[in-house]
Amino acid sequence: MYRRMASKKMKTKHLFNYKKTIWNLKREDGASAIEFAIVLPVLALLIFGIIEFGVLFFDYLSITHAAREGVRMAAVNKYDNDTVVNRTSLDATKVNVEIWYEAGSTGTTGKMGDPVFVRVTYNIVPMTGYISSQLVSFPTSLSSTATMRLEQNAL
Repeated sequence: MYRRMASKKMKTKHLFNYKKTIWNLKREDGASAIEFAIVLPVLALLIFGIIEFGVLFFDYLSITHAAREGVRMAAVNKYDNDTVVNRTSLDATKVNVEIWYEAGSTGTTGKMGDPVFVRVTYNIVPMTGYISSQLVSFPTSLSSTATMRLEQNAL
């Protein structure tokens, strides 16, 4: 009788370990950590992309505003290149301002009523260099052109 009990205990112990092993395979303790590791790069890419787009959009609005201000100053003959650059609130070493006059309906250049053009170009440097070089090709510069008619003869 003693031998019988010993063999029953052995079988029970073996069966119990088998169930414990199956139960361990069904546990989900580390599943959330693995899911987070899979989702994190996509989430980081999305967040940095939104930030990068916001900065580029701000830069574009700034140079558009500077082009409008510059062409307005040129139309009333108070044009100053440094003033236009200072209106951008961007790095002055990366901003280029061009002004030119075209012949109007009279065939002359720089007379009252002729168009004047101002182009502001800004060389951009993306904040996230790796993302921009590997995934998305950013333009190397942003530019904006504005046009007005001269209100006075050009000096």
